[in-house]
Amino acid sequence: MRTLYLECAFGISGDRLAADLLDLGADARALERAAMSLSIKGLKIRIAQAVKNGLDACRLQIFLEKDPGVSGLELIRQAEMTERARKMAKKIFRILLQAKTRAHRVPTVRSVVEILAVAVCLDDLDITEVIIPQLCEGTGTVQDQCGLEPVPVPAVLYILQEYGLPLQ
Repeated sequence: MRTLYLECAFGISGDRLAADLLDLGADARALERAAMSLSIKGLKIRIAQAVKNGLDACRLQIFLEKDPGVSGLELIRQAEMTERARKMAKKIFRILLQAKTRAHRVPTVRSVVEILAVAVCLDDLDITEVIIPQLCEGTGTVQDQCGLEPVPVPAVLYILQEYGLPLQ
């Protein structure tokens, strides 16, 4: 059992977190196996090393042709993963689904693949606790899958409110 300490001063995304977990030694084959077990037409996962701002780091890219029209929980149920990873993925998905529903959207299939990737990597590294010492409020806008959004994005605000998480 291990604890992961995350500094999220500039936010975090599912694909970035999964890539960081791969850099920490999570099994890329387990992640790819779980993702490809979803049988989503046109789903491709690319894991490669990249250099950004002079730092060598893993990069996870998720490519989709189109939304398969299957519910997120159904995708998680059919994935090839351990039961501990599946339980973690379902919990993350439910929190995100509730927040995105309140923000008048539902999680995309890409979000589900990111959730699955993070859960598989956390499980593979035997991480049972995640500590985030502070969450910092950002400003401006960000372009995401839903379009141009204010920072923090509405779904994040709902999660902060629902769980009473303070912002710095």
